[in-house]
Amino acid sequence: MISNLSIGANLNDHERQSATPRQRFPIVGIGASAGGFEALRRLLEAMPKEPSVALVIIQHLAREKPSLAPDLLAHYTDMEVRQVIDEPTVLPGHVYVIPPGKLLSIVDGHLRLTQMEGPRRAPIVIDHFFRALAKDQRECAVGVILSGTGSDGALGVKAIKEAGGLVLVQDMDTAEHSGMPQQAILSGVVDQVLAPEDIPEALSRIAQHDYIRGDRSDDKLESEAGASSERPSLTEDDESEEGNVSEAGLSAVIKLLRSKVSRDFRNYKEATLLRRIRRRMCLHHIDTISEYVAFMKMNPTEMESLANDLLISVTDFFRDPEAWDELANRVIPNIVEHKSHENAVRVWVAGCATGEEAYTIAMLLLEEIAKQKKTCSLQVFASDIDKRALNEARAGRYPISIVADVSAERIERFFSLKDGDLHYQINKSLRESIVFAEQNLISDPPFSHLDLVLCRNVMIYLKPEMQQKLIELFHFALEPQGYLMLGSAETVGRQDDLFETLSKRWRIYRGIGPTRHDRLDLSITPGTTTRVGETINPKNVRREERLSNLARQTLVNLIAPQAILIDRRWRIVYISGDVNLYILHSPGVPNDDLLSKVRAGLRSKLRSAVHKSFEEKSNVRFDCRIESKSGKHNTRVEVRHITDGHYREAFALIVFHENAESSLPHAPSDDRTRRNATGEVMELSELEVNDNLVIRQLEEELSATKEDLQFTIEQ
Repeated sequence: MISNLSIGANLNDHERQSATPRQRFPIVGIGASAGGFEALRRLLEAMPKEPSVALVIIQHLAREKPSLAPDLLAHYTDMEVRQVIDEPTVLPGHVYVIPPGKLLSIVDGHLRLTQMEGPRRAPIVIDHFFRALAKDQRECAVGVILSGTGSDGALGVKAIKEAGGLVLVQDMDTAEHSGMPQQAILSGVVDQVLAPEDIPEALSRIAQHDYIRGDRSDDKLESEAGASSERPSLTEDDESEEGNVSEAGLSAVIKLLRSKVSRDFRNYKEATLLRRIRRRMCLHHIDTISEYVAFMKMNPTEMESLANDLLISVTDFFRDPEAWDELANRVIPNIVEHKSHENAVRVWVAGCATGEEAYTIAMLLLEEIAKQKKTCSLQVFASDIDKRALNEARAGRYPISIVADVSAERIERFFSLKDGDLHYQINKSLRESIVFAEQNLISDPPFSHLDLVLCRNVMIYLKPEMQQKLIELFHFALEPQGYLMLGSAETVGRQDDLFETLSKRWRIYRGIGPTRHDRLDLSITPGTTTRVGETINPKNVRREERLSNLARQTLVNLIAPQAILIDRRWRIVYISGDVNLYILHSPGVPNDDLLSKVRAGLRSKLRSAVHKSFEEKSNVRFDCRIESKSGKHNTRVEVRHITDGHYREAFALIVFHENAESSLPHAPSDDRTRRNATGEVMELSELEVNDNLVIRQLEEELSATKEDLQFTIEQ
């Protein structure tokens, strides 16, 4: 079996240049397995006599037996049906069927056969063809999954979606075996779910849309987008009925996504946005951008679907194997060699999507650590803006067809079969080396002190100026002479004074020079921020004075004289009023760590509250009982999240209200009475009062301890 599904990568330039231009039409890959013949029959019987599409049928066939499928299927359609035996040029109105014992791919519109070699660990013929189809046909690629068991096709449909193609799946209620349709749907990239007899109509309508026919080429789209800043602004009334995407129309879509689904795509390339918008228009058979904007307003779920399309959360294990080989040979050994037991290997995978690249780099590093017999730990930080993709990454469950990308040795070491052999589950040791986090790469602060940053196939969708700012951000995040790996179509651009090239082909770089704080701008996303104390000019004030003014102005609004201002690392940056009741100053070398100074009864709750305030960017309030030499004090504590607008730093302002009205358990006014259900006053012993107070306080402390433990685990 072939272990790499990147088909056609070795086609030479002469072959590509000599390929004759062809008519644009959908080439539809149809994957089917058990029960798939009946679904194919229903689909073919519903096909029009002269369709503007070509069908390529991929089935799971026994290697040693001849296939009768072409002859049988020919009875149900007027289209020409043939089994692939050479390298035919794919033509519309034809049906091509895979032969037994072969893998089928497509290059420049020509079908190509490869002998299936070695033991078959899992069926991958559908994934193999779909990936090749996506690479060769891009927006003209259509993937269809029909009845079948297993998960073959689940990886291939993701490749088609990423390339701009369309994905249709048989309705599970109409499938004899729902395994393959279900796994495709779970991938999150399926565009339409239809009965087999409804698929031909959808294909015919798709084939007639400008997105497929190429009446308006991507080159024209890009030129329109690039010229948008130089031409007068258009209104939607200026838009032609042939599908012209006006600047105003594009702006309207971006504005809807910002306001309705909180997704900001202003830093994306216009050509990328236009292609993805036109893809959604094709799916819904909409011809103009004004109609599409109206459709979005009437169908709010379409906004979420478009936003998900634009995020393009698709990746694979060991994508571009030669790139990973280069990294494993030239970079990873050097990183591990310089690590001691106390120093962790730290890696950031920016834009991790569904987690395959994060697990890939973790596998390579764990293998190298074992090879060098090192005891250093591994910390891989994998971040993405797509919550849905992050949930998949955290689950660590992948279809068994990943055997096409992951070696048998790594499958055995890092995975285990689950769900009746339908999935591979990432094992505990690999999973615990990775922290997945939601992060907006172009607005949130970066990770730091890193040995390696991976950011592959993310920057190609962003505007050039944003790409350059990210390169500066990565240099800031890396340790001196740390490494950076980009996608095959990305470079460091003009920032050659920050990075030297190690591999030009595979975009591997090494940082040079000290960290350039002067080149770093964390507030790289345009927009407004709420500022505390806007009358202060931060450029003219020292940091300490600026932070004290920040705290004072907030305290004036709160009328709370006793307070402590801390940063994310619990460092005290400002104190207001007498707070000796709440903190202790231990003998020895002084420090500014608030958590080490907090009195008993406050530490656990305060830790949880501060963590929640920073994570949720919210204000948190709790009640506690603080012990000091003067006795016990009922105190209400407010943790207020505040932000310095100029430097985009976040702080927690901890405000103390002693003897405030609170929900703390307390005895009645005479400390000995309570009322029963009938309202009668009942006597309480001093012991009972104290026991109730102690029990309630212990319960609260146990709850706070659990929250504290969860916080520690997350950190």
